[in-house]
Amino acid sequence: TPNQSVNIKNNTDLREGFIVLKNFADGFEVCFGRQVLGFGDNRYIGGRNDGQIGNSFDAARVKYSSKKFQSEAFTSIIAEESNAGSGNNTSNGTRRGSVNDTYLSGLYNTLKFDDFLIDLFYFNIDKKWEQGPNPINSQDRTRQRDNLNTVGLRLTNRTDGNKLPSGKSWDWTIETSSQYGFNGQRVNAGWDILEQTVDGNPNSRRL
Repeated sequence: TPNQSVNIKNNTDLREGFIVLKNFADGFEVCFGRQVLGFGDNRYIGGRNDGQIGNSFDAARVKYSSKKFQSEAFTSIIAEESNAGSGNNTSNGTRRGSVNDTYLSGLYNTLKFDDFLIDLFYFNIDKKWEQGPNPINSQDRTRQRDNLNTVGLRLTNRTDGNKLPSGKSWDWTIETSSQYGFNGQRVNAGWDILEQTVDGNPNSRRL
């Protein structure tokens, strides 16, 4: 029909297109637009430059750097279920066989010492949950988010731009993280033999 919208997959895309404001304030840098995000060894968030299709994110990022400390905070859009103007239709959303609105945010801090670095990080994936057709009560409004949080710690002696400083022969890295959160179903966990009152199915594991 003439009014029916049709999604057409683009054969080309823009991987990076961003604006960087350096020295936005003393020690601060601001970047927004489509960009590659990478932290530490890129185990959790990275560009995947070893593949044919690399990662990039529509994101806003703020970075602070000093001699002994560096911190980056960012937020980005993973999926958007709403159509844009001028006939630009999204392919996202559970009704189209994909995910609903999904966002990735995080904070990555680095403490710098002479011979090693300590990274402390937090990442969050926030996804809209598709509510059922028959809500149980008004509290169902709080059940529409699926949150997965990752917190972690990384230690390494690669202090020269994530490379081993000149004159050293061996590098080492220790990294650990944990995940926690609740999915959008928000129902009591059937595995809980103590029958504790919880408000959702936990998403938790140690990496």
